[in-house]
Amino acid sequence: MAEAEATGTRREVVEELAKTDLLLIEDLGMKKLPATAAEDLLEVFVRRYEKGSIIMTTNRPLEDWGQILGDTAAAGAILDRFLHHAEVIQITGKSYRLHSRAKRKVDGSKDLD
Repeated sequence: MAEAEATGTRREVVEELAKTDLLLIEDLGMKKLPATAAEDLLEVFVRRYEKGSIIMTTNRPLEDWGQILGDTAAAGAILDRFLHHAEVIQITGKSYRLHSRAKRKVDGSKDLD
């Protein structure tokens, strides 16, 4: 979105994100987001609300979204729309990647990491 803003193509990018059949947002909150992230994400969610599917992954709890996005009100509005029809799948436990690595070592398999 920052690149689209800088190149004057923000409107086109938002329209494309709004109309795609499935939007996948992976690892939300893993990197520091720009100041406009909440506004940008809210605009996409408002346009997609009850029109298109979204899959989102994050290891951050919902309570942290205001801090992650830097705007508690926008985070609340995004979550309100997102959770309205969402199926939340919460996974707990150790990293599957670490489990897989440990299993390979026990089995004597070559470690590809």
